[in-house]
Amino acid sequence: MPAPKPHPRHDSRRDPRQDSRRRSSPPPPAPLLPLRQIIASVERELRKTEGKPTRNAVRDAWRLEDGKQGERPDYLLWRHTMCRESPPDKRRDVIDLALKTLRANTPHIHWAGLCLSLPLLLSDTPSLRPRPEQTAALIAAVGSLLATLREPLAGSEHSSTLAKWLASVALDAAQSRLTVASATQHLQALQSALSAASPEWRPMRDLDLSFITTEPLYTEPASAIIRSLVSSLHTLLAVFQNDAQSAGFAPSHDAALRDLAQWQHSAWRFLASARPASSPPRKEELSALLDAAQSARLSGDTFDAARLAALALHLMPQGTSNTQHRTSNIEGGEGGRSNELRAAGQGTPPP
Repeated sequence: MPAPKPHPRHDSRRDPRQDSRRRSSPPPPAPLLPLRQIIASVERELRKTEGKPTRNAVRDAWRLEDGKQGERPDYLLWRHTMCRESPPDKRRDVIDLALKTLRANTPHIHWAGLCLSLPLLLSDTPSLRPRPEQTAALIAAVGSLLATLREPLAGSEHSSTLAKWLASVALDAAQSRLTVASATQHLQALQSALSAASPEWRPMRDLDLSFITTEPLYTEPASAIIRSLVSSLHTLLAVFQNDAQSAGFAPSHDAALRDLAQWQHSAWRFLASARPASSPPRKEELSALLDAAQSARLSGDTFDAARLAALALHLMPQGTSNTQHRTSNIEGGEGGRSNELRAAGQGTPPP
């Protein structure tokens, strides 16, 4: 009688490759979603509840997502700096989180880190203001990342360009490196970036900034990004204003002042686009218009100065006496020009 065949599991002569073929391969890792997509998914779940979600419901929703995202640094940085309705239970040092995001190799993470770290670098809020050594580390990390960013984040071409521009201006401002030459380069880069997003755009024209909301990079509201853009623009324009003042507003600066007026006008249009149509103009909008009118007046363009001042007067809420005073000074000819400069502490202009 032949000997019984050994059971397969006891057969030491089996080909080990058969076992490897039978074992199922591990599932591929889940794709790394953009931070904005993660936030939107939580907010969609919260909107499914009837009425306004309770505080406990909001807290539980974010706690659940915290468990899913673990130690993802850009998510943690957003939770600490932007999610005011339900802060995380475990608090972290936001500067350390910012440095981790900026130094990450994954594009979704370091691009989000670039956007979320700039407010920390420029913050006037005492609780968010970094210590000097932290500021130096942030500056170094932002500079290192900007030097290595060659391609935009996929699907966020225009937002990536704007984020890099904002970061480069913030970096130069933080290191006191802004000059007339560098500010000019920044403005030229901004005009190229905005023209690429909207080919018909020129300074003093309305601009379509819808890419801020349609592209997945930015997690902040579009109005916040636009205000950051205007703040950076004002930082650059102040360089030209100071240069013109130091030269005594000589006629040779008239062309530069006209360009300055156009960009100040653009700043007003950007701010107006960020305001709901039903809301009244903010003080910063009127100030941008009056700055444009003043620059036009100093360059000798009295028609445009009067037009911009009249527009500011039209938009001005009732009882805003300071704005009315500025408007009358701008429209009041050479005497108004002197009064306006003296009121601003800018010295005495040439006759």
